[in-house]
Amino acid sequence: MGLLYNKNMPNQPKYDGYISTAQEAFSQFRPTTFMGVCGCSRNYLFSMFSQLIGPSSKPYPIVCIDLAGTNGIDSQIAQILSLNISTKLSVSDIGSTIPEIIAFIDTFASSNKLGLCINLPYLEPLNKDLMQGLSQLFSTHRWNFSYVLFANSDILSDPLLNNHTISKRIRNSCNFIAPYNKEDSKRILQIIVDQSKDHSLSSTTEDKLLTLSGGHPGLLKSLLKTFNSDPKSISNADLDELPIIKNTLQRIATSLPESTLKVLIETINSRVSNDDSPALQLAKDLGILTSNGSIFSILFKDYLQNLDPETISKGSIYSTLTRSERNLYNLFTENVGLIVTRDMIADVIWGVNSTAIYSDWALDQLVYSLRKKMEELPNSGKIMTKRGEGYVYEQ
Repeated sequence: MGLLYNKNMPNQPKYDGYISTAQEAFSQFRPTTFMGVCGCSRNYLFSMFSQLIGPSSKPYPIVCIDLAGTNGIDSQIAQILSLNISTKLSVSDIGSTIPEIIAFIDTFASSNKLGLCINLPYLEPLNKDLMQGLSQLFSTHRWNFSYVLFANSDILSDPLLNNHTISKRIRNSCNFIAPYNKEDSKRILQIIVDQSKDHSLSSTTEDKLLTLSGGHPGLLKSLLKTFNSDPKSISNADLDELPIIKNTLQRIATSLPESTLKVLIETINSRVSNDDSPALQLAKDLGILTSNGSIFSILFKDYLQNLDPETISKGSIYSTLTRSERNLYNLFTENVGLIVTRDMIADVIWGVNSTAIYSDWALDQLVYSLRKKMEELPNSGKIMTKRGEGYVYEQ
């Protein structure tokens, strides 16, 4: 689960600034996108906006819609859109598919103002019906409809951005959730500690975690989880012995365009010839490169130094997986060295309906297909079978 806004936290100027930007975007009917790498705290920012702005929705209704957990499935996206919009507007039967819901908004916005604040799915292709619908609604109802998106930077590589209008709306309106400064990072760390119900940290440990993470919220969370399991484990910060952290670093890399990943590796090896290249500028905008040109975290730098260029050109493990395979892979990487039972896998595949529609054949096929794809890419780990118990993932 991502970080959630805590209204009892001290004043947070940086995040307050993001909220002000979003408010201004809605008041001026200007589509805006907040974007960062995986684990950048965009979920936290969205929850902050939902609690501070969503309920009051002045001067017109703003519907906050969290699609992060939908895995990009059309039916789930439509269900959440329908539920949130109908509840906010106190209407019923606005449609059960994305095109039907877009058609309802089109009619509504002909005589009423409406704003949508949407937290997009993680590491999933942009939904064509949704993105084209939002773009068309804004074009048709310029002063009655607008939207704000929260997304990971992987959408910059999405084929849908070949559409000039959609690309222009996203690229020209980016507000990057970066870079990370120490004060904001300390507040985020405190939220992580509070949500995980861990004991308070010593100032020495806190400084160690902040330094290693470079202030990145996702890395902070992984470092804290690793530290709680074995306090001595982060002393030397050997990535081969820190699978949870290594997986987080992989997700950060996955959320970057291939061109940016390559230029970062060139930066480490001092082979950058064009300091003004778009790929390098994006790395700076996302906070991956600091103001002095160094990688934001020594852990991410170490990860990039050991990254095989062939792996980049082939694509990361995430880019080769289906939605179900990706969810299963995440389940394994979050339980490194631990038994993952078939019941746990069933919950990932079928969710709340797992008991009713359980299939040994489908489960076996999913594990088999994931194994085959992992074999084709280096450093993606191995799935070992434990007869009578389940499976164990080894990095």
